[in-house]
Amino acid sequence: METLPDFDTAMHRFKVFLLEHNLSDNLSWIWREDVMFWRRQLYVKVPLRPEDQTSVKKIYEAGRDRGIGVCLAAFCSAERILCCHVWFAHDAEDGLRHMCSGLKLSIPTPLRMAKPVRNRFLWSAMNRLGARKKSITWEGWLVNRPE
Repeated sequence: METLPDFDTAMHRFKVFLLEHNLSDNLSWIWREDVMFWRRQLYVKVPLRPEDQTSVKKIYEAGRDRGIGVCLAAFCSAERILCCHVWFAHDAEDGLRHMCSGLKLSIPTPLRMAKPVRNRFLWSAMNRLGARKKSITWEGWLVNRPE
């Protein structure tokens, strides 16, 4: 297994990886509570918080400390923003199950297209009307925003 690089090196590799796959390196970080699936459409709550880079670094470093595997992944595209997430293996079995050892860089094929929701009242209404925040396609990958 490769040694996990420091956060800045990992981010550089991730951005190069995205550019090699003809994706923008204009990215934002999403969490489980920023995403919902409603009426067969994926939605992302925007604007996404710029301070989330600090949270991503904390999660990355927590995974790096475990020494098993950390995944930096594109999740979807919402307009011109590439929405990404970070995840780490909690134990060796978890790493095997998700094929994650060392630094894993990932893009789903095809890349999901999401509709941005800018209005917080609309977001709340969609939640009350039964939009699902969990789906088998991202359960276990998208984590909750750290406190």
